[in-house]
Amino acid sequence: MGSVCYYSVASPRVGVSLSGAFLWRNMKVYIDGENCRKSLTRVLKDSGVISSARDMTSYRLRDLLSDVLETTEFEINYYSSEIRLPNGYQPSEDVMQHVTTIREYTRKWVPTLKAQNITYVKAGYLKVKPAKECRNCHVSQDVLQEKGVDVRLATDMLEDAHSGQQNTIILLSSDTDLCPALHK
Repeated sequence: MGSVCYYSVASPRVGVSLSGAFLWRNMKVYIDGENCRKSLTRVLKDSGVISSARDMTSYRLRDLLSDVLETTEFEINYYSSEIRLPNGYQPSEDVMQHVTTIREYTRKWVPTLKAQNITYVKAGYLKVKPAKECRNCHVSQDVLQEKGVDVRLATDMLEDAHSGQQNTIILLSSDTDLCPALHK
């Protein structure tokens, strides 16, 4: 890869900033899907760009990135998961309502991404995980846990970096799980 320039950029219209190592050619953006979408939704709502989370289903993510990066010459991979319910599992009403909400949202969001020439990568799955019983109230709740997305994203990112296909790799995520891959 060539020399690396550390750079921080921001979108004045939205109040979103990115920091990273940019070479400004052969760029590819890797998005930790649901993780990033939830944080971006919160930022866009707080700044008045959207009025509700439902507005994200038609949001022009590519336009935001073009504004921030000051170019339209980049690829985008959006990594997300699918929901898997174990055979014979009877989820609680709360879990089923959450699962239904996620599925409905995904049905609207994925076509919006694809219409913007954003590659949607099914990289893992959301699994239902029984939670431990609360020591105080003795109630346990099932939780949805994402598995496999970070590993697939990091693997693709490292493969692209080492193949020389990408000189600039940009990662959008709201957690630090992928930091080790960036330092390789």
